[in-house]
Amino acid sequence: MIRSEFAVTRLVVLPYALLLVLYFAVIGGGGAWLWHEVRAVETRLLIDEMMAELEPLAQRLRSGDALAAARDGEGWLLTEVERLFGGMSALRDVSVRGLLSGYQMNINEAGAVSSQTTSPLSADARRMISNKLADERLHGDTDALFLIRFDMGEAGSSPVSLDFAFDRSILLARINEGLFAIEHSILLFGIAGALSI
Repeated sequence: MIRSEFAVTRLVVLPYALLLVLYFAVIGGGGAWLWHEVRAVETRLLIDEMMAELEPLAQRLRSGDALAAARDGEGWLLTEVERLFGGMSALRDVSVRGLLSGYQMNINEAGAVSSQTTSPLSADARRMISNKLADERLHGDTDALFLIRFDMGEAGSSPVSLDFAFDRSILLARINEGLFAIEHSILLFGIAGALSI
């Protein structure tokens, strides 16, 4: 009787348990890799979409005096910034800053763009923002705001930056929407496969 039970354990239960462990290791590892790859693609698509919206304004400001346009509250600039706020729900403020002065634009309670002075650009700001790629900063940093910075200064001149600050939690929530189906599919097929075994 004891020998019979040992044979059943050795020939049936142990191989079955090992098969389940191997299955969950493969499904778990493959699922984690797939989740990470999909998150990277979703992040890249989101950032590319944001850049496509922001680039035209950066190009237009780069062709003139960006600080003067922000300081004087030029109508075309306020119109473009208002358009960006209307189309990008995560956008919190837009600022143009040099080493001596800075100007920030955001939406007031009336829904119009308001402009005010803000702190100038710090000397090491460019170095601090360029340490990581944008997608790495979005997932790796913990600040409430996610910053996209355009260097507006010409080579050899005083640095000027155009900064767009976004609510990080809104951006991450949008990426997570794309991951929801992947997570549920991995879980569903994992359980179905385990039951089949």
